[in-house]
Amino acid sequence: MSNSQTIERKPLAHRQTIHILTINYFSSILVAELLESIRELKDESIEIVIVDNSPNDALLEPLTNQYDVTVLRPDINLGFGEGCNLGLRHIHQQDPTAVVWLLNPDTNLLPNATTIIRNALKHPPYPAVLGTCINTQFGKSWFRGGSFNSMLGLIPDGNKRPRRKWISNASICEPSQWVSGCSMILDLSRFPDVPAFDKNIFLYYEDVDLCLRLAREGHTTYVTNAVLVEHAVSATTAKNPQSMFRHATFSKLYILSKHASRMAVLMNIVYFTVQPILAPRGLAHLKGRLQGVMDFLNLHVESARDH
Repeated sequence: MSNSQTIERKPLAHRQTIHILTINYFSSILVAELLESIRELKDESIEIVIVDNSPNDALLEPLTNQYDVTVLRPDINLGFGEGCNLGLRHIHQQDPTAVVWLLNPDTNLLPNATTIIRNALKHPPYPAVLGTCINTQFGKSWFRGGSFNSMLGLIPDGNKRPRRKWISNASICEPSQWVSGCSMILDLSRFPDVPAFDKNIFLYYEDVDLCLRLAREGHTTYVTNAVLVEHAVSATTAKNPQSMFRHATFSKLYILSKHASRMAVLMNIVYFTVQPILAPRGLAHLKGRLQGVMDFLNLHVESARDH
């Protein structure tokens, strides 16, 4: 797939709407705060889609009356990636040239965020995938762009790298090997098909995998130098630490098996097996890490049998 195969692209001036997509999993209070931060932008060209991975979340229903949102309700919890895929397909059916901004429910948009995104998309390099710098709710740097070391399996988030200041509303963006799915913009007009997260990844690192796959197809990922989003870190996942460590461990090993060296995979298997023993952080940490390693090994064995 190459950029030359994309569908005819309308000028951004004629498609000002930004479709914001978020995934709810018993996070209605956080979703309400996100929706309020969107409303405070006073941007009338925003459409909001919520994929509700938590059926019977009673607190979500009042939000549909208070805010103009579309709620998609799958029968089961699809996880982050597949939940996003459902939302992306829905938006694409409505508008195949849509600009979609994926946002975690535990985020808030900062002033002028959508204005800066539109400016970034309508000027060179016309990014197909655009991330944003992200701060915690306390103002501390949380994401500044990501890199990937395929030999060692390292996936640093660039927080220690200084960023150039941006001037007025003209967004300055620069290449990044991956950007956080916590705040990721996809310009669907740049793709011949709907970009999709790997369905084998339930949670964590699906954003890294998507960016690396799209890079192979000729799409460079960019990140803004402006901080546009605040993130309440782990507000949606810290409720179940064992599950969090399990998914994080499996997902990292899985994407390394797709994009990194065999040495990197082996080193990380050893690390995730030994780390909870040498640096104990409780039983949930130990169980989660070991379950994640076993999940990956079982998938690897099943895949080998199929071939």
